[in-house]
Amino acid sequence: MKKHSTILVACSILGLTALGQASLAQETGSPPVMNTPVLQFGGPDAVPRQLEEDARQKDSLSGNDFLRGYREWKEQLHERTGLSFTFDYTAGGQWPSNTISGEDAFTSGAARFYGSWELVGRGTDNTGTLVWKIEQSHAYSALPASAAAADIGYTGLSLPNLSDSGTRLTNFYWKQNLNGGRLEIIAGMLDVTDWVDVYALASPWTGFYNFAFATGSAAIPTPDDATLGAFVN
Repeated sequence: MKKHSTILVACSILGLTALGQASLAQETGSPPVMNTPVLQFGGPDAVPRQLEEDARQKDSLSGNDFLRGYREWKEQLHERTGLSFTFDYTAGGQWPSNTISGEDAFTSGAARFYGSWELVGRGTDNTGTLVWKIEQSHAYSALPASAAAADIGYTGLSLPNLSDSGTRLTNFYWKQNLNGGRLEIIAGMLDVTDWVDVYALASPWTGFYNFAFATGSAAIPTPDDATLGAFVN
């Protein structure tokens, strides 16, 4: 059997893992983090969690607050309407030394637009909120970054979020908090990886590119991304 070695290199542009992506999202603005008992259940990539994290970011990549006026407008918009949204862009690639297809570059980018709109009970702990997330993934090279794993004979997943799948609606659900925010009911189109078999300290968008580190090493089978479902906590 012919032996060969494979070297993988991964990088992120604009979304420069946690730092760049959080800063870019911060520049689009999010509502202030409130001290409230309202539940925000889900992994680090769930929309409510991501909006919370973005709201905590105070500095841009340059250290200057070029978009302060825009962010203040976004905060005022949230106060008036209950609408909160943001976007980010992540790019990455892998360059194996030996592949089945003969390709030596696997690069992709992904844009995400997501947010929430409090439509019921705004200003209280018993809110009803519409939550959404739209993703657009595209390849720069002949094969996307997500295809590198199979092309080197790896049976796991690497950069699965950076594919060439086009535009997808991965979140579109209603979140209802009851009993003073202590009970949470969610129903609609969910990204199952936000809720099931999640490792809370890692994310394929901001941390490890190997999906096994973000979802409990695939300990249980889960359906692909968006799926209809309901949750009560």
